[in-house]
Amino acid sequence: MANNMTFFPVGNGDMTLITTDKGINILMDCNMRKSAEEETNNDYDCNEYLHNNLKSDDDVVYVDALFLTHSDQDHCRGMREYFNLCSPEKMDDTKIRINELFVPARLLIDTEH
Repeated sequence: MANNMTFFPVGNGDMTLITTDKGINILMDCNMRKSAEEETNNDYDCNEYLHNNLKSDDDVVYVDALFLTHSDQDHCRGMREYFNLCSPEKMDDTKIRINELFVPARLLIDTEH
């Protein structure tokens, strides 16, 4: 397996999946829209792609690492809707598990973010 990068067509903003030759999946930013699930909408369904292409563990799809570069909506849209942001015992099996999350310090200390 070769290293691979998938650039998602999310319009304004960014979302990139890096897959290493060892099968490690690293997601850079998140710009996922609920409207992409509607048949009449032309937004790309990133959630469907990730569920079809990421590895799973006990039927839970996961990404090895997720990096959020900054807190603008077009770089973190869909985090609550599509990813597990909770303790393991409260995890929703339909959402993607994040094994390691990397965020700017500002997101941890700034109350408006």
